[in-house]
Formats: sequence, C-alpha cells, structure tokens
Amino acid sequence: MFGASHGSNLSFPELNLELSPVCELQVSRLAMLSLLAVFKDILPGYRIRLPTEKELEVPVSKEVKQTRDYESMQLRFYQVGAAI
Repeated sequence: MFGASHGSNLSFPELNLELSPVCELQVSRLAMLSLLAVFKDILPGYRIRLPTEKELEVPVSKEVKQTRDYESMQLRFYQVGAAI
C-alpha cells in the first residue's frame, strides 16, 4: 500500500489530532483494557506476593532470587496500572 518508503515525509494536513474529552475517555478505557490483557498473559497461574522481611533474610539460590525479583517487578507494574 505505501511502497518501500512508507515512513518518509508523509503529510496528512486533514487529520485533526486534538481529541475531544469523550474520545480521550474512550482511548483511556481501551488502553486500560489492553493493559489488563497484557497482565493476564504475563502473570503466572499462581498467586504472587512480596516476600516478608523474614523470608528475605534467608539465603536462597540464584534462581529463587531471580523469580522473586521478577514477581516483585510484576507486582509493582500491576500496582501502577491499577492506580491509573
């Protein structure tokens, strides 16, 4: 459709890129649904939680530490997404 140079110097002056408040709300809702779909795909099938202070004091293998770090990162991103 665009040929080899589809990204070079395209101009669409007829497009109005300002969104109405209703359109902004719809875009926000669609973004939230997309985010939920991503979380559903990447979250494990088991419940994840942050380790307690006592659990953090116990020496663990490298794999367990990586899993804890990954799950903590997932929880932080989920909390940020849920706060939106």
